[in-house]
Amino acid sequence: MKRLLATVVVGMLLVVVGASGSAATQSGRSRYRPPHPTTTTTTAPPTTTTTTAPPTTRLKPRLAGIVWPGSVPPNLQSVVNAVYLNVLWKDIEPSPGVFNFASIDAAVARARANRWQILLRVKAGIDAPAWAQNIAGPPVAVSDPQGGGSGLVGRFWLGPYLDAFATLNNTLGARYDSEPTIRKVAVGECAVVFSECFHLGGPAGAVAFHNAGLTEALQKAAILAAVSNTAAAWPTTEVHLALVNEQSPDAGGASDPAYTVDVAAAARALVPRLVIGWNGVRDPLLPLPIWQQYIADHRPADGQSATAARVGNAFLAIDEAAKILHYGSIENSGGAFDQLTTAQLTVLQAELVANA
Repeated sequence: MKRLLATVVVGMLLVVVGASGSAATQSGRSRYRPPHPTTTTTTAPPTTTTTTAPPTTRLKPRLAGIVWPGSVPPNLQSVVNAVYLNVLWKDIEPSPGVFNFASIDAAVARARANRWQILLRVKAGIDAPAWAQNIAGPPVAVSDPQGGGSGLVGRFWLGPYLDAFATLNNTLGARYDSEPTIRKVAVGECAVVFSECFHLGGPAGAVAFHNAGLTEALQKAAILAAVSNTAAAWPTTEVHLALVNEQSPDAGGASDPAYTVDVAAAARALVPRLVIGWNGVRDPLLPLPIWQQYIADHRPADGQSATAARVGNAFLAIDEAAKILHYGSIENSGGAFDQLTTAQLTVLQAELVANA
């Protein structure tokens, strides 16, 4: 009798469980029910578990201080310990998938020997290889009135061009992201003449790009893709996007500072660790236009000086970059800092490092 009663009870339980499972399946809902945020019937998990959280990517220390082109002069090595390295896309990938990183390897060797930090910038635009300039259509001819740079520029807003540079970036990142001397890389695949994605070669260049199909919307999408691709290829290295007043392809090259702010904000939202800055710091710095005010209000920020002919008082330019724009580092562009004394550079170095 007891055996019969037990059999009946078990059978009833199986029917209930089967009906419950069938109802859940028929409703189309997942069987998983997350616990209510305030009440739960689940018990606390044990102190040990077999589930392993994904490792957190640890960034290298920030590049900090005054950044000299190529090599730090012997008389300044007690003060300056960072260099920037500009390499041309056409030199390091002359043919698709054929790479020559000898110049970067040599710079890394020098940096290791001297304990320098490196900012790596791959210049595209007029410095891209011919095969890349002709991806997805004929290149656009530009002649920039500021500095006189001219040449052919590929259709950087189209997927095939961005994909080609992403392949290069992935190769560079796989080779050098773990290299401790390389502290920062610049976003450059959307650049034209300078390493600034918002500078289209003056009004004439902006019109030429517009005639080739570029719009502000396509430019924004390309810049965001470039930022995302660079951050993915260099997961432990600082990534820098240079800002400048937009030369709008939609308005004949007219200035569009609100566009620069919009793209910068979207890029920072996409990659929160993104470093922004202006590569043309000069004295006097004030008053700040809205896109420079955005830099001042959104750290981390780094940048580059104007050239010696444009920088004005170089000491005040760096001092203002540190105190107003909150730069953690600044590049010596075109000999702008060459006349500063060691004592002046020591003061400025301390201001910049304190922000990094």
